[in-house]
Amino acid sequence: MVIFYCVVTSQSGAPTGNKTDPSCMYNDTTLTSDSWAVKIDSSGSKVWDRALGGMYGEKANHVMIDNKGNFIITGASNSEISCEKSESRYDSNRDTWTISIDLDSNVIWDKRLGNTIEDEFFCGDVAPDGSIILAGYSLAYYPNFDVTDTNVGFFEDYWVVKLDSLGNKIWDEKYGSASTDFASSVIALSNHAYMIIGSSNGTKSGDMHDSSFSHILINNFREDNWIIKIDSAGNKIWDKRYGCWTADDNHTGASLLNSDGDVVIGASLGGYSGPMGVYPCNDGVADTVARGVWDAWIYKIDTADGHIINERRFGGDFNEAIYQIKEMPDKGYIVALKSNSNAGFEKSENRIGFNQQNTNNYDIWLVRMDSAFNIIWDKTLGTDAYDWGPNVIPLNDSTFIVSAIIEKGNSFDVGLAMFDTVAFGTGWLRGDIWLSKWYIPNPANLQEMSLASFNLYPNPVKDILYITLQNAKNKSYHIHVQDMQGRMVVQRQLTITNSNTICLNRMIGNPMYMWLI
Repeated sequence: MVIFYCVVTSQSGAPTGNKTDPSCMYNDTTLTSDSWAVKIDSSGSKVWDRALGGMYGEKANHVMIDNKGNFIITGASNSEISCEKSESRYDSNRDTWTISIDLDSNVIWDKRLGNTIEDEFFCGDVAPDGSIILAGYSLAYYPNFDVTDTNVGFFEDYWVVKLDSLGNKIWDEKYGSASTDFASSVIALSNHAYMIIGSSNGTKSGDMHDSSFSHILINNFREDNWIIKIDSAGNKIWDKRYGCWTADDNHTGASLLNSDGDVVIGASLGGYSGPMGVYPCNDGVADTVARGVWDAWIYKIDTADGHIINERRFGGDFNEAIYQIKEMPDKGYIVALKSNSNAGFEKSENRIGFNQQNTNNYDIWLVRMDSAFNIIWDKTLGTDAYDWGPNVIPLNDSTFIVSAIIEKGNSFDVGLAMFDTVAFGTGWLRGDIWLSKWYIPNPANLQEMSLASFNLYPNPVKDILYITLQNAKNKSYHIHVQDMQGRMVVQRQLTITNSNTICLNRMIGNPMYMWLI
C-alpha cells in the first residue's frame, strides 16, 4: 500500500472541512498561518492531519525524510514560544524554523535559526551520514546570533546551515554577490559535498566567479541561475551561473541527483525578444526560440565541474514554471509544471477553460521525457481557475498520483466542491489541496504487474524491504525503489531461482515507490 504525505502552509485556523487540528492559539479575529501536514493512504483517504506552529505565523517551504524515516519540515516563523515552537524569535522579523515529526505526527525536535533581521529556508536535504543541510537566504548584513558571516552586499545572500540529525547546528556559511541571491534547492552528493542551486541578479563579485550574461536593468542585472558546489565543511569548490542574455532566468526549486550521479535542474527562461530579435543564450542553452513570456528549461550538469551535459527548452505560448522533476525506471523523467499556455510548440493540449482568455489561470502540466529530455507525452489537467504547486508520485510508468493547490471546485477535472467559501482573489483564503490519480496509456509497452501479484513489507520501510511475488521462480525482474523526494534508492536486476521472496537491505531513508518490470 502506498502511503504519502502533503505539507503546506495553511491559514485555515479552525477545524473545518478536512482540517481537524486547529492552528496554534486560533481565534476568529487572528488569521495566522501554520504548517499543515496530512497523511494520506493509497485510496486518497486522510489518515491524520496535524497543524504545526506557534502563535503568530509559520511557512512550510520544504519537506524531506531523514535516515530514520522521520519527516523534516523547514521554512520560516515569526512566533514566540508557543504550541510546537520551543524557541522564541530573535526580534520582530521572522527567522527560519525547522521541525522534525515521526510517521504518526509526533514532534521529535524543532529548531529556530536566524538573526535580528530576516531569514528563511526554502530547501534542504539529508546526507548519507544523517546530517541535514538547509539553504535559503539571510538579510543579516553583519554577524549576529546564528548568522556568523557578513553579507557580501546589502541584499539577500545564500545562507546555508548544516545540522546534525538532532537539529544541532554544526556550521553556517553565506555565499553571495553584491546584489540579490536566493538559494532554492540543495542536493547532498555521495562524496560528502553539496550543490546549492538558486537565482541571482548579481554579477562578478564576492563569491560569484562569473559576470552576468545580461545587460543592466534599473541598476540591477537580470536574474540567472547560480550554482555553488561546497565541501562538507562549507568551503566553496566552484560556482557557475547558467542562463540567457537579457531576460530573467529563474530557478524554481526543482532539482534531483539522478541514478548516474548527475544533477538535473528545472528552471524558467524569460522569453525576451529585443530590437534585434531574440538574444542568444549562453552556456548550453542552444534553443533561442522564445515560446512565450516564460519557458521551461531542464538541464543536466556534471557535479565535478558544473558543465552542462544535456539541456532542453520547452513550453507553450504563455508561461511555464517547473515545480518538480522525478526520475523514472528507464532513467527518463516526469516533470510537473504549472502552465497557462494553449496548445503549440511542445504543449499538445489547450489550457483548461481557454475560451475565457484569462491568462491568470494556470493548469497543471505533466511532461514525460526520456533520459535525453525528448518528450514522450504530455498532459494538461486541472480547473479553469488557478491551479499550482504540482507534485507527482509515479506508481508505475502509466499511473500517477498528482497533488496540487486549486482555487475552484466542480470544474473540469475536479469533481468535488471547495471547502473554502471565501471569494477568489482574497489572498490566502482561497486554496484547497487537490489529489487525483491518473492512468496514461503505457507508451513504452512495458508489462506491468497487478497489485494482487506481489506484496511488499514493511511499508513504510527503513532498513530492509521484503518483496513476495506469485510464480516468480526462473523469471527476471528490474527493481527500482525511490524515496518520497524522487531519489533512486535501489536499482537491481535479478533472476528469481529458489524463492518467491526478495530481500533488499541497506535501504536509505524511507522508500515509498517501487516498480517491478
